[in-house]
Amino acid sequence: MDSTKNIYSNYDNFIKKYDLFIWDFDLTIIKIHSYAMEVKSSDVEGMNWKRLMYQFADPIFFRDLVNYLVSNKKKVAIISFGTYNVIKSYLDRLFDDNKVFGLDNIITPLEGNQRYNKLFKPSADKNQYIIDIARHYSVDYPKVIFFDDDTNNINKSKELGISSYLINPRNGFNKKFWDDLIPQEFKINKTTPRNENKINYPLKNINSNNNSNNNISKEQIEKFENENENILELENNNNSSSFMSVYMTWINILAIVFIVVYFVITKYYKE
Repeated sequence: MDSTKNIYSNYDNFIKKYDLFIWDFDLTIIKIHSYAMEVKSSDVEGMNWKRLMYQFADPIFFRDLVNYLVSNKKKVAIISFGTYNVIKSYLDRLFDDNKVFGLDNIITPLEGNQRYNKLFKPSADKNQYIIDIARHYSVDYPKVIFFDDDTNNINKSKELGISSYLINPRNGFNKKFWDDLIPQEFKINKTTPRNENKINYPLKNINSNNNSNNNISKEQIEKFENENENILELENNNNSSSFMSVYMTWINILAIVFIVVYFVITKYYKE
């Protein structure tokens, strides 16, 4: 029995909404920035398994999720400003099938050990790469979902009408992020149409991995506003109680001082 299918079938209602799943690589799929660290493909190929797995954010989850998506005829892709050979080496070691990711779906301007310079710089965002891969697979933008750790890439990609989610680079793309994402996405769809404008509102964090750049519904805003008002009211009451407590303490001290002084003066005049 394929246990992977049993686990990931729980996500079918969410997965069916999209035909193309796109990830950034550095600080998203892996926890390090391989380009900034000048990692070479030979480094990855010679890396021991323990160290290799440690550099991935959630290797087993990502591998099994991608395999499940591919088995269900979904398209997957990596769009990165890193080096193709390095990304390919990481993914080839993670996946049993080295054809899951290749030239068709690892999109990057860098080949081999190529580096950027004054004449050759990365694009301002990843929209053109998203457009190219969506056209390559004949997928409409509302059927595309994109994960990246860069706020600019996320904000610009939303202008295309795709579902874009910011990854916390400290955690990367992991199972907890995925599990937290899916209920929120369903809740938004039930309350408002997909294309209706939603408010970006930095209230109390809904969950530990999501952030204020993700869309939040009006119902969620009202809920957290009420919670914040209750917290503020409680803090005010606590502050009032604290003030009264300090006030009464000083009254008691002054009363004791007055009594002592009174008895001293009375005793003095009697003598």
